[in-house]
Amino acid sequence: MWNADRGYGFIADDAGGPDMFLHISALQAALIDPDDIRKGDRLTFDVESTREGKTKAGNVRRTG
Repeated sequence: MWNADRGYGFIADDAGGPDMFLHISALQAALIDPDDIRKGDRLTFDVESTREGKTKAGNVRRTG
């Protein structure tokens, strides 16, 4: 799920865990255009902590 107006979305976990928060800055750092991401696209990422102690996706990469 991606909300272009707000610049964030969530990545579904294949293992059934909770969805992971994804900020546009993580995509920009990976040189991935958010407009090119479609439902079902495969991404890998590292789990990072925010200043508030929440988790987010970082070091995002496209796979296959």
